Amino acid sequence: MLNKVNGSLKGMKAERLRKLKNMLEPMGYEFSQDLSKFEKTATIESAVSELVPITEQLGFNVWEDLTLTELSEDSAYFAKYENGRVIRKFPRGV
Repeated sequence: MLNKVNGSLKGMKAERLRKLKNMLEPMGYEFSQDLSKFEKTATIESAVSELVPITEQLGFNVWEDLTLTELSEDSAYFAKYENGRVIRKFPRGV
């Protein structure tokens, strides 16, 4: 299954975002032109395990600044990482 994880970091300076981009692009992340949004084909759990150590090392507050969303390829569920935890939502009847 090829799930897509979309992420954003809010309120960060361009220099720190460029450093983040340089560290994450070799890992398969793609960035928007303003660098505040990114995406990768992955599960949300694998993205969290990759992103949290790197973003904290660069001085980001992952609790307040990092938001991730994952939509499963077959739209069977939606997951969101916000305020330090992952929440999954399933359509009714599943």
